[in-house]
Amino acid sequence: MLSIENPDEKTLISINSIVENIKTSIATTIENRKENLEALNNALINGWNIDIDDFEDPIIRQIIISGIETHTSFIKSLDYIVSRTPAQSHQSFMPMKLVAFDESGVNSAYVNRMQLYL
Repeated sequence: MLSIENPDEKTLISINSIVENIKTSIATTIENRKENLEALNNALINGWNIDIDDFEDPIIRQIIISGIETHTSFIKSLDYIVSRTPAQSHQSFMPMKLVAFDESGVNSAYVNRMQLYL
């Protein structure tokens, strides 16, 4: 059993070696993570396809997975089924997709004129 109160020289060298290995490992991990984040950022800015298998760091992989899930959810949120009631007893439903935003501050839906006659 190791005695921490009065460590011998061999134990001190061993402890110092472990501490240095941990410091080197942490520094390497941080440096690799910075490089991976930079590569990911460049790929996103330039519109390149990203392969999750190119990244071994679990945090970077989770960032990519989370981004894919958020993007998929956002795209699905642009699809609507809208109820139209132009007059009593003329209620109808039609699928719509959000294609643009305006700055009117109100909920507006602009549809093709031909859809009004359906």
